[in-house]
Amino acid sequence: MISVQTPTTLKQAIMMCGGKWKKTCLSTMPSIIHSDRQFNNSIFVLVLFTQFVIITRFVASQQTCRGYPYDPKILKCCADYELCPLSKRISHKCCGKRCYSEGNSMCCNRRLVDKCSQFYAACCGYRCYKSDQQLCCDEAILPRCAPAAGCCGRSCIDLDRQICCQGRPVTRCAHGSNAKCCGDRCYDASTQTCSL
Repeated sequence: MISVQTPTTLKQAIMMCGGKWKKTCLSTMPSIIHSDRQFNNSIFVLVLFTQFVIITRFVASQQTCRGYPYDPKILKCCADYELCPLSKRISHKCCGKRCYSEGNSMCCNRRLVDKCSQFYAACCGYRCYKSDQQLCCDEAILPRCAPAAGCCGRSCIDLDRQICCQGRPVTRCAHGSNAKCCGDRCYDASTQTCSL
């Protein structure tokens, strides 16, 4: 049986790649090398992401993330746990202590969730909903019931026809902002007053 050597330092990884900075070779290494303080009296960090490899060299005075140094010009640290690349081509952000790509995921209440829509994804609690087709009402995802849809408690109402009074839908009695609630009833504020 042929055994595969797993490098534990960046120096070992480079030696296994013929002693050169070979990006394609280093990206095939079976383990992530965080740092090697003995190599050329400098500190190196190898960060593996799904599509690319970042190899950074810097001095001991740099900032640290989870105890490992990093270059804040090209990386950011998510809650002192995970490094995230700073790139103009692909937008990455922190979600709590995790790094994610905005193209595929979104952050809802510090939790990573898959995007459910390319352009209309929004958060409803810890879930994704399509804001062009759905509403988030008290963390309940509902289909839009009208072009002028709104929430009333955990229900969808047509704001052209109804207003929400004490958490219940009530038939609209006036146009625009003149329709107001008096307890659980609608009144026309332009001609009436509420005497509760």
